[in-house]
Amino acid sequence: MYSREGQKRSDVATVIAFLKRFLEDPQWAVKGLAGILKGQSGFADQDTGEDLFAKHLTDLREHNANDLYRQMIRDVFQGSGALEIWELKGAEGEIGLRISGAEGKESPYFGVINIGDVSAFKKTSRREP
Repeated sequence: MYSREGQKRSDVATVIAFLKRFLEDPQWAVKGLAGILKGQSGFADQDTGEDLFAKHLTDLREHNANDLYRQMIRDVFQGSGALEIWELKGAEGEIGLRISGAEGKESPYFGVINIGDVSAFKKTSRREP
Protein backbone atom coordinates (compact mmCIF):
# COMPACT_ATOMS: atom_id res chain seq x y z
CA MET A 1 0.00 0.00 0.00
CA TYR A 2 1.07 3.55 -0.64
CA SER A 3 -0.63 6.91 -0.33
CA ARG A 4 -1.50 9.37 -3.05
CA GLU A 5 -3.32 12.60 -2.33
CA GLY A 6 -3.90 11.41 1.23
CA GLN A 7 -5.67 8.22 0.13
CA LYS A 8 -4.34 4.70 0.57
CA ARG A 9 -3.64 3.01 -2.75
CA SER A 10 -2.84 -0.59 -3.54
CA ASP A 11 0.26 -1.23 -5.65
CA VAL A 12 -1.43 -4.33 -7.06
CA ALA A 13 -4.53 -2.32 -8.00
CA THR A 14 -2.31 0.24 -9.75
CA VAL A 15 -0.63 -2.49 -11.82
CA ILE A 16 -3.99 -4.08 -12.64
CA ALA A 17 -5.37 -0.69 -13.72
CA PHE A 18 -2.36 -0.28 -16.03
CA LEU A 19 -2.83 -3.75 -17.54
CA LYS A 20 -6.55 -3.08 -18.01
CA ARG A 21 -5.86 0.14 -19.89
CA PHE A 22 -3.05 -1.46 -21.92
CA LEU A 23 -5.37 -4.26 -23.02
CA GLU A 24 -8.57 -2.29 -23.48
CA ASP A 25 -7.21 0.97 -24.95
CA PRO A 26 -4.94 -0.04 -27.85
CA GLN A 27 -4.46 3.54 -29.08
CA TRP A 28 -3.10 4.60 -25.69
CA ALA A 29 -0.88 1.50 -25.49
CA VAL A 30 0.54 1.94 -29.01
CA LYS A 31 1.24 5.63 -28.34
CA GLY A 32 3.13 4.67 -25.16
CA LEU A 33 5.10 1.97 -26.97
CA ALA A 34 5.98 4.42 -29.75
CA GLY A 35 7.36 6.84 -27.16
CA ILE A 36 9.43 4.11 -25.56
CA LEU A 37 10.79 3.03 -28.95
CA LYS A 38 11.82 6.64 -29.64
CA GLY A 39 13.63 6.87 -26.29
CA GLN A 40 10.89 9.05 -24.83
CA SER A 41 9.37 6.84 -22.13
CA GLY A 42 8.95 9.68 -19.66
CA PHE A 43 11.30 7.96 -17.19
CA ALA A 44 14.57 9.85 -17.05
CA ASP A 45 17.75 9.46 -15.02
CA GLN A 46 17.66 12.19 -12.39
CA ASP A 47 21.32 13.10 -12.88
CA THR A 48 21.78 12.80 -16.66
CA GLY A 49 18.26 13.33 -17.94
CA GLU A 50 18.70 10.30 -20.22
CA ASP A 51 15.73 8.04 -20.83
CA LEU A 52 16.05 5.01 -18.54
CA PHE A 53 14.92 2.53 -21.19
CA ALA A 54 16.66 3.94 -24.28
CA LYS A 55 19.96 2.07 -24.07
CA HIS A 56 18.30 -1.19 -23.01
CA LEU A 57 15.77 -1.46 -25.83
CA THR A 58 17.92 -0.79 -28.89
CA ASP A 59 16.95 -4.12 -30.49
CA LEU A 60 13.28 -3.13 -30.41
CA ARG A 61 13.74 0.21 -32.19
CA GLU A 62 13.40 -1.43 -35.59
CA HIS A 63 9.87 -2.55 -34.70
CA ASN A 64 6.70 -0.68 -35.47
CA ALA A 65 4.71 0.16 -32.30
CA ASN A 66 1.48 -1.30 -33.76
CA ASP A 67 3.20 -4.56 -34.68
CA LEU A 68 4.90 -4.77 -31.29
CA TYR A 69 1.58 -4.23 -29.52
CA ARG A 70 -0.09 -7.00 -31.55
CA GLN A 71 2.82 -9.34 -30.81
CA MET A 72 2.60 -8.58 -27.07
CA ILE A 73 -1.16 -9.15 -27.05
CA ARG A 74 -0.69 -12.50 -28.77
CA ASP A 75 2.42 -13.80 -26.99
CA VAL A 76 2.16 -12.32 -23.50
CA PHE A 77 -1.56 -11.98 -22.91
CA GLN A 78 -2.65 -14.88 -25.14
CA GLY A 79 -5.33 -12.88 -26.95
CA SER A 80 -7.10 -9.56 -27.02
CA GLY A 81 -10.14 -8.47 -25.06
CA ALA A 82 -11.12 -7.19 -21.65
CA LEU A 83 -9.11 -8.00 -18.55
CA GLU A 84 -10.69 -10.50 -16.16
CA ILE A 85 -9.61 -10.96 -12.56
CA TRP A 86 -10.48 -14.22 -10.83
CA GLU A 87 -10.03 -15.34 -7.26
CA LEU A 88 -8.31 -18.70 -7.58
CA LYS A 89 -10.02 -21.40 -5.58
CA GLY A 90 -7.60 -23.80 -3.91
CA ALA A 91 -4.84 -21.18 -4.06
CA GLU A 92 -5.47 -19.00 -1.03
CA GLY A 93 -4.55 -15.37 -1.47
CA GLU A 94 -4.05 -15.56 -5.24
CA ILE A 95 -5.87 -13.95 -8.13
CA GLY A 96 -5.56 -14.96 -11.75
CA LEU A 97 -5.45 -12.57 -14.70
CA ARG A 98 -6.78 -13.47 -18.12
CA ILE A 99 -8.42 -12.03 -21.19
CA SER A 100 -12.16 -12.46 -21.59
CA GLY A 101 -12.77 -15.22 -24.08
CA ALA A 102 -15.55 -15.90 -26.51
CA GLU A 103 -18.78 -16.72 -24.72
CA GLY A 104 -18.57 -20.15 -23.18
CA LYS A 105 -14.82 -20.41 -23.74
CA GLU A 106 -12.28 -19.74 -21.01
CA SER A 107 -8.95 -18.13 -21.85
CA PRO A 108 -5.78 -19.32 -20.11
CA TYR A 109 -4.40 -17.18 -17.30
CA PHE A 110 -1.48 -15.00 -18.36
CA GLY A 111 -0.60 -14.07 -14.80
CA VAL A 112 -1.17 -14.93 -11.16
CA ILE A 113 -0.69 -12.49 -8.30
CA ASN A 114 -0.30 -13.54 -4.69
CA ILE A 115 -1.95 -10.73 -2.78
CA GLY A 116 -2.54 -12.44 0.55
CA ASP A 117 -5.90 -11.07 1.66
CA VAL A 118 -8.21 -11.26 -1.35
CA SER A 119 -11.25 -9.86 0.46
CA ALA A 120 -9.31 -6.76 1.60
CA PHE A 121 -8.02 -6.32 -1.95
CA LYS A 122 -11.56 -6.46 -3.31
CA LYS A 123 -12.69 -3.76 -0.87
CA THR A 124 -9.70 -1.54 -1.64
CA SER A 125 -9.92 -2.00 -5.41
CA ARG A 126 -13.55 -0.91 -5.48
CA ARG A 127 -12.36 2.51 -4.29
CA GLU A 128 -9.47 2.76 -6.78
CA PRO A 129 -10.09 5.14 -9.69
